Parts: sequence; structure tokens; C-alpha cells
Amino acid sequence: MNTPNPNIAKLDLKNKKLLIMGAGKSGQAAASLALQAGGSVLLSDDKELKDIQNIDWLLNNSHVQFCQSSKLSTQLNGVDFAVISPGIPSNATSVLNVQSKNIPIVSELAFGASFMPCPYAAVTGTNGKTTTTMLLGLMFSKGGFVSHVCGNIGFPISTAALSANPADRAVVEVSSFQLEFPDGLHPKAAAILNISADHLDRHGSMEEYISLKKRIYTNMNGDDFLVLNSNDKSLKDAALDAKANVFWFSSEGEVPMGAFLKDSNLYMRDGNTEKLLCHIEDIQMPGLHNLENVLAASSLAYLMGIPVPVIRHSIKTFNGAEHRIEFVKEINGTVYYNDSKATNPDSTIKAIKAMQSPVILIAGGFNKDTPFDALAECIVNSNVKAVVLTGDTANQIAKALKEYNYTNIFTTDSLNAAVLQANKLSKPSDVVLFSPACSSFDHFKSYEERGNHFKDIVNNL
Repeated sequence: MNTPNPNIAKLDLKNKKLLIMGAGKSGQAAASLALQAGGSVLLSDDKELKDIQNIDWLLNNSHVQFCQSSKLSTQLNGVDFAVISPGIPSNATSVLNVQSKNIPIVSELAFGASFMPCPYAAVTGTNGKTTTTMLLGLMFSKGGFVSHVCGNIGFPISTAALSANPADRAVVEVSSFQLEFPDGLHPKAAAILNISADHLDRHGSMEEYISLKKRIYTNMNGDDFLVLNSNDKSLKDAALDAKANVFWFSSEGEVPMGAFLKDSNLYMRDGNTEKLLCHIEDIQMPGLHNLENVLAASSLAYLMGIPVPVIRHSIKTFNGAEHRIEFVKEINGTVYYNDSKATNPDSTIKAIKAMQSPVILIAGGFNKDTPFDALAECIVNSNVKAVVLTGDTANQIAKALKEYNYTNIFTTDSLNAAVLQANKLSKPSDVVLFSPACSSFDHFKSYEERGNHFKDIVNNL
């Protein structure tokens, strides 16, 4: 079983007052869990109460109070500890006010995990988290378990904790935001898929971002398993830091312990035992990055007791995550792919490399202070024949491309205009790839909303 957070899970929450910071989906889930554990809740948010959606059910409870974040400093008396939603940065004024009162803070992730009754695996990394998490959840289900897929995908872990039973299995997608306050997070198995530049607008530096990702194994011990990407230089020292048993995965050669690709087959090596996981043709998703996602998910499943035949069957039947190189439609011989989940340059680079036909790339979105040099270099050396840009970063990406002497660039003022421009440029056997390399928050609430909008446009061409 997973080790609970000793500072929270073993406390009797009766007569305890919890500050829940953030009244969105994660905050409401944490509040519900706290109430069912017997606590009372002070719920805070930057928004005014009238602007918060779907909150009435919670405020009707007599054990819940609401306070706008700007007035929070006067309402902290009697608060035993705080639970913070991932959307709130660690340097926010409200967070600093709470810390000045010496009130302990944990993430909603760690809070929910401390109540999780069943073994769970955690997946983090810059790219591939959603695909790996969903595939592992399928492997648990095919293995005969009730499977809870939660965290940064689906629903918050606090919600899963309320419905899970000890005999179940859970897999948690973990973002860097959720690892800013990870005290007590203790998965049975965890994977760090890869690390590349992302969210530097929030974390400030690449060093801090890497450090946050590695917090996923801080509380793991010799009874646990840590799965690492053997091909990622940023993760080499993690094997030295971690107390957990380290298994590797690699698409570029064999590993002493873990999963790897050899002669078009995927294998699992555990001590002196080597088992065939599947053939590379069994993987339904395009691209080397998806092969690595399969290796990581297979490793976690194997280490949590899922039989190899079940792992193999799951790989053969899994078609990938929505919004991640998702086939949308073929129009006059041109294939359209929705890759709205590509919210950083490295993710778009992987999508470009997965394409076998000439590509018209649609990119651009919210500015996270991420450099685009690597993306520009990839485009110059790839089969991308045109780039259509939209969103706040359009000029920034165009500048990076021009520095690499790439000039077949078209700038548009909306996603609809970008799709129409790509359609105009396309020829039979081309691919129109919507892979923004940026977050969606300039014009959309989420990458899901952005991806669905793209699919609507394409389906109406």
C-alpha cells in the first residue's frame, strides 16, 4: 500500500479547519474530500463569488465559508493547514500570506493522494504524460482492476480518493505545478518520461523546472519503483538521488533493468529474465515518442503486477489520446491531424518527426517564455513545406524561423483563418498538422477547447 501523508491522513479532521486555495475543479474536489473527512473549509479564490461556476452545491454546506483571495490575510485565524490548487503559483500574494502565518501548505495532489486507499502510479514529464497515463489505466482495467485515471487529466485525485476501494488501482498524471507542494505524495511506482523547456514563465528557470519534476520520487523508498528515460540526460542523476528501485526505458538501446526496443521488438528485462512485450507494428500510434510512451506505461504496469499478455493486448487495442496527433478527416487527399495537446515546442517537434508526408504546420498560442529555436531548426530540417501561424506567439515563432532562413510563413488572426490558409496551401498526400507548440490561454480556456474548435472547423470545410 502507499504511505499516507502523516501530517494529514492520520489527523482527525473533525474540528480541523482547512483553507482550500482555488475554487475551480481541483479546489472543489479537495473541499468535498475535506468535508467528508469531517473538516470545515475556508474556500478562497481570486474571482468574486458570482463569477465562479458550479459552486452553489458546496456553499450550501454550513461547514464551508468563502473568502476572496485579496481579503484572505484577515481570515486565517484558526486555519490548521492549506490545500492549494495547481493553478495558483507558489509566489502568489495569497500563498505568501499563508506562509507568513506558518500554516502548512500541500498541493491538492498530495492531499488527495494521502486519502487514496489503493496502490497508485504517478506519471510526470514534459511530454507524453496523458498518453502514458491513459494507456496505463487501460492496462489496469484489462488486468481486472477497477482503474481510476486522475490528476492532471480526467478528474482530480481528491475525487478519485472518495470513490476508490483498496482492491482498485489508480494512475495519476502529475504536472510540475502540482509538484510545488508535494509533501506526502508517495506513489508505489512513478515515471519521469522526459524533460524539456516548458512553463518557464512560472518556474523561472530550467533548473527549477527540472528540480520540480524530480520531486515526484522524494518520498519513495526501497519498496517502490521509479521508471526513468535512459535517453534523457536530465534524468541520469535521478538514479543516484532516488531511494526507489530504478527501472529504465529506452528506444535507443538495451537497458540493464527495464523496457527497451531491440530488432523491432519491445522487451522487458527484469534481472536475468527477458520477456517480449510486443512487436513495434502492434503500436497503433505514430512516432518514436509514442513508442517511448508505450515502454514507460508497460514498465509501470509490469512493476505493479500486470501480466505481460495483458500489457501486450492493451498496447494492441489502444489508439491514443484525444488531441494528441488525432486523425480528424481526409479532404481531397489531404489528411488533417489535431495535436492541440502539443503545448510546448518539444511536443510539436515530436509530432513533426512522426509525419511521413509533406506537412503544413499550424502553430502558435499563449506565450510561456519558451524559446522556439529548437522548433525552428527542426522545421528547417524536416518535411514541413509551410508554416501557418496564429495566436500571441505568431511573431515570435516567425522571427525564430527567419533566423534559420525559413520563409514560407503565413500569419493569420484566428484559428479559423489559419485552417482556411492551410487548406488553400494543401495538395493531395499532404498533411495539415495543428500542433501549436504553445498553451491555449491566449484565446481558449484549455487545449481541449482549442482542439475541439479545430476539429469543428475542419469538419465544416
